[in-house]
Amino acid sequence: MTESISRKIAGLASVVVSLSLCTLAHSQSLNFDAMCKAQAEKEFRKNWNEKGASYQNHYNTKLKKCLMLIETLGQVGDQPSISKTLLDAYEGRVYATFYFVADKVKKYWEVPPKECTLVPSFSNKRYCTTEEEFEEFVAQYLEE
Repeated sequence: MTESISRKIAGLASVVVSLSLCTLAHSQSLNFDAMCKAQAEKEFRKNWNEKGASYQNHYNTKLKKCLMLIETLGQVGDQPSISKTLLDAYEGRVYATFYFVADKVKKYWEVPPKECTLVPSFSNKRYCTTEEEFEEFVAQYLEE
């Protein structure tokens, strides 16, 4: 009977420790999210705060990085343009860039981007040809 109680107490202690670790991990995650939000806002105000610009931030738990996606709507001459950049809010490392300028004659889907670069690592840089490719790449970083 004493052995049975000892096993139950050990099992309960194990559950309590597991719950404590989960709570700690959750509070750390919330802390990282808050720090990331503050850093992204600081970075945006310092370097990107211009008319037509917006951003979203995300703390990537797998990479342990604070990422921000900056989008700027503008014009080149009389044609609309869009620029998107995914970067690390602390280090400034750029993971992806997209730049598109509309054409006076062609439909937007007929015009390739002026720039579309994906850089998952410093030694691995590739080019994309559509906004969809850019968005798929970025989604991987903003979902984890």
